[in-house]
Formats: sequence, structure tokens, C-alpha cells
Amino acid sequence: MNRIYVDNCVLQILLAALPGMLIATALTACVCYTFFARYSWSFMEACFFGCIISATDPVAVVAILKEVGMMYPVNYNAILN
Repeated sequence: MNRIYVDNCVLQILLAALPGMLIATALTACVCYTFFARYSWSFMEACFFGCIISATDPVAVVAILKEVGMMYPVNYNAILN
């Protein structure tokens, strides 16, 4: 991938992905901590589980990028990995 494209998009990617990931992780952790109380997880363990479960599905991201007509050439195999 061309470095110029990455440099132009990195701020937009971070502003879109980081808050969404943090919110999804926090919500998943709260739900797990509340509804799976019988497993006696600490809140930190619920947060770790939330980080793993709330990760973005790369196949869905690629489908959305293709649907909206990404204007830069994208290496979709790199996104999937």
C-alpha cells in the first residue's frame, strides 16, 4: 500500500475505529460482568473478554469498503490479515 494513502487516512481511521472499539469493549465487559456473575469474573477479566469479542470483523469491513466505493486502491488481503 502506498505510504501517502496511509498518511492521508490514518487520522480518519483512528477517529472512527478507536472510539467505536473502546465503546464496544466497555459495553461487552459490562454485560459480561453483569449477566455472567455466576462465573465470578473480576471486571478486568470481563474487559479482556470484551476486547477479544468486540474486535471488528474484517470481512464486514472489506464488504463495506467495496460497497461505498473506496476511492484509493486497497489491498484487501492485508486488511483481512
